[in-house]
Amino acid sequence: MKNITRIVVLMSLMACVLLSVVSCNLPFIPMETTTNDEITGTTTPEEDTPDDLYTLEMQTVFEMARNAGYTGTLEELIAMFRGEAGPAGKDGVTPHIGANGNWWVGDTDLGVPAQGVQGPQGEPGRGILKMEIVNGELIVYYTDGTSQNLGPIVNTDTDVPGTTPPEQTTPEPPPVVIPPVEEPDYEMPDKVDLDGYTYRAYVRSNVATGTPVEDGNPNFYCEDFWVDSSQGERDALSYSVYMRNTEIENDYNVRIRQVNQNINMTKELARFYQNAERFELTIILAKSAANAAVMNLLTNLNSLSDLNLDHEAYDQNSIKELAIANKLYFLSGDMNISTMDNLAPTVVNMELYDNYIEAIIEHFDGDVDYADIYNLVAKGKWTVGNMLEIAELASLDMDTSDGDLGASDQDIVGYFQYSQSAIYYFYGIGGRITEMNEESVPEFIIQTSKNQELFDYLFDSLHPTQRYIRYPTGFSGARKQLFVTYGNTLFTDMTLWDVRKDLYLNGDFEYGILPTPVYEEGDDYNTVVYFYNTVHLWAIPSLCEDIDRAQIMMDVMAAYSNVNKPGSTMDAYYTRTLYFSIAPNPDARRVMDILKNSTVYDIALLYDWGGWASELSDLWWKRSTNNYGSLVSLIPTNAQPKLEATIEQFKNPMLS
Repeated sequence: MKNITRIVVLMSLMACVLLSVVSCNLPFIPMETTTNDEITGTTTPEEDTPDDLYTLEMQTVFEMARNAGYTGTLEELIAMFRGEAGPAGKDGVTPHIGANGNWWVGDTDLGVPAQGVQGPQGEPGRGILKMEIVNGELIVYYTDGTSQNLGPIVNTDTDVPGTTPPEQTTPEPPPVVIPPVEEPDYEMPDKVDLDGYTYRAYVRSNVATGTPVEDGNPNFYCEDFWVDSSQGERDALSYSVYMRNTEIENDYNVRIRQVNQNINMTKELARFYQNAERFELTIILAKSAANAAVMNLLTNLNSLSDLNLDHEAYDQNSIKELAIANKLYFLSGDMNISTMDNLAPTVVNMELYDNYIEAIIEHFDGDVDYADIYNLVAKGKWTVGNMLEIAELASLDMDTSDGDLGASDQDIVGYFQYSQSAIYYFYGIGGRITEMNEESVPEFIIQTSKNQELFDYLFDSLHPTQRYIRYPTGFSGARKQLFVTYGNTLFTDMTLWDVRKDLYLNGDFEYGILPTPVYEEGDDYNTVVYFYNTVHLWAIPSLCEDIDRAQIMMDVMAAYSNVNKPGSTMDAYYTRTLYFSIAPNPDARRVMDILKNSTVYDIALLYDWGGWASELSDLWWKRSTNNYGSLVSLIPTNAQPKLEATIEQFKNPMLS
């Protein structure tokens, strides 16, 4: 009883103290509980006596009272609350659990169950994914995709960058103090003084010039080279571009400027060449780059001895697959989100998938790997066949009279097929049109028995005329209605550009991003970069103001964009915009990394020798029959001569 009285009194005093603090407008300073060991290194006694505990409690109250204006001593404060000792109490009766499961006191059944009803499953916890310092403030990113700014960092004689708080005339809440953060290991180039040099790039803009095949879709303009200072905080990507360029300008004493495309880029580069107008960089649509390379408008990057093409921020697959006869005129890397933006993985509605987990596991003979679709990918079981089986389990036509699955928003659509996705699936299951030989020269391999097997499998499994279930097929408008707006579609094909520009902003459900499914379990994942009229690449014009500085700055832009560098442009794009937006799961990042590290380039998709790229692009929506055999028969007389002509033009480009 005495202990209860003591607690009540102490709580009352604490309330009074807190009330006094509030009424006096004095700051409340939270106190951390710290053991003697942490403060002095001494050993804490094994057990405190009741008087010791009482004194410790009163010391805490005393500190609060002093903060609220109390001027007496600790002893006086204790005397105010300590009364005379009362008589000894009677021995109590210990409650026990009876045979009926209720609490009993002696022989009395209290009628209270000793164990309550089990409550519902709690909400998933929120873990910390990573911490990052931005402008001297600590940003914490959580596994549920949210983030929190915890305020300025105080430097505590460690390697943590921080800020020193200004002198305060009034007490302030204590700033956040964190332990040193170990930086990831990534390579940065040496800093040099470029004497205020202006680094100019001729960049693909969102201007529609009337030549869509070469100038492409104006929605896919360059977003990650330069932003105006007034637009530096529109979103994570724009902010990172602005901060990266500011950091580079300070580190290298250089100015970064962008000149936007006004007309067809190949024609404008030719005009620049004729008028001796010079740039250190061009970020150019891939189709335009293909034409500019054979017209001697671009520099062979493999001939530049000071360019560090081995740096991890350059996409090594692009360097290997986009060179012909060791002539490399364009490439990609972390400084160029465009190639990532045009990858077209499978996107899954995670909430729908969760609804069918039991049925899916039962269908696959009790294989619990199917309970977690990220884990399914990591274990190599994400195949086209398995995807279609899962899609069939989920499909439900609520109104068969309307004729089509997906015609009603009440339908459950197992799979929505994007009209041009055949090219993504062909490369995803391991197919290729050409392959580089040891001399860095492309050779046709589409005619091999393996590629014929893959092409036929693709047609028989996924072509709309061959499928057992007629899944809806269409372009982005129909896909958006079913997958994004209705939220009633389990799987679909979608570029990462669509994910960040549409699904990320408008999807009202949890979704996951998966690599393109493979042919057989255990196959390597492949995610093709399909150039078409959207991808742009980095190149150095053949007429360059300062080729030495052009090499330095290309390396710098790549290194400062490295996905492993916190706050970089690729980190903002890949980690914050894409990874943080998907359904949280321990395997989610591993699956995202599979996607990023499995990029496939085929230069045949850029030059379309023999029409193979067009055939794959049109397969779902323009072809009703399998034309593989007829196209193969034309390789010797049609495709091969065109390939050989391009090889010769790469070796000896000429302005025409």
